[in-house]
Amino acid sequence: MNLAEAGLGECVIVAVGDNRRLFEYGFFVGVRLCVMAFSPKGGSVLVALNGTMVAMRKSLARLIEVEICKTGGV
Repeated sequence: MNLAEAGLGECVIVAVGDNRRLFEYGFFVGVRLCVMAFSPKGGSVLVALNGTMVAMRKSLARLIEVEICKTGGV
């Protein structure tokens, strides 16, 4: 599943990532994220990542493959 498909409040782990731009924001394989909010029109997603809130377009979120986190939140 990709990050754009994750549900609100869901904790996920980055499973696949090879985008240099995403690495600069800290989206490494194995990093835990929590989906915090979606924009009212559904065009973007807000995630918590290492104590930082990161907003991105859903088109970019679709490039980040994730797995459901079984150990709790961020």
